[in-house]
Amino acid sequence: MLAVMEGATGVVSAVGSFGEPPLNARSMFEMNGIANANIAQCATDSGVRRFAYISAHQYPIAKQTVFNGYYRGKVHAEDKIRELPFDETTILRPGFISGTRGNVPLHILGTPMAAAFRSAPFRSLRSALPSFFGDFLETPVDVGDVAICAVAGALGEMPPAGKTATCLGGTEMVAVAAELRLRDAGGA
Repeated sequence: MLAVMEGATGVVSAVGSFGEPPLNARSMFEMNGIANANIAQCATDSGVRRFAYISAHQYPIAKQTVFNGYYRGKVHAEDKIRELPFDETTILRPGFISGTRGNVPLHILGTPMAAAFRSAPFRSLRSALPSFFGDFLETPVDVGDVAICAVAGALGEMPPAGKTATCLGGTEMVAVAAELRLRDAGGA
């Protein structure tokens, strides 16, 4: 893997899995945590200066279920990535990623959910609820917005410039992606 990264200045890791066999806690931890930590270590060993990691929103109740290994792995990877000497680190924590997966049009559900969850009434409701419940109102993010933020992180173009560690949830990703689109279109 070192040879593949040689000469790169930025890397994006989007490795994630529900395990093999499916929902096996140890397998999920290894695939989401150890694998991503190793990718980040290889990146620093190759001289890569910027690293973007697509993690996951930390739903409190989900961490207490069969998905425990998945979430523990994601947090393990985040912690290891933050410890490494990258000039810039971008950690994205999307909840529901909207788009098309295979032949499944997730955007049919995700797009209206995102619009509703960004509305003032939902934001007020989310802030009024204990995080245990309010976190379920995390804004779904279009796969294109996740990609824009990940690439911007790897290229060192994540606003505000010069920030060494950026961690974005769904709402922040949507806003940053819109800002980057506007900038790229010559509007900022």
